Amino acid sequence: MERVADLVEKMTGVSLTVRSSM
Repeated sequence: MERVADLVEKMTGVSLTVRSSM
């Protein structure tokens, strides 16, 4: 899931912490 979070972080600019929280 690290790759997905990384892509989302670059596209939407969301931090991994926020993604993990959700």
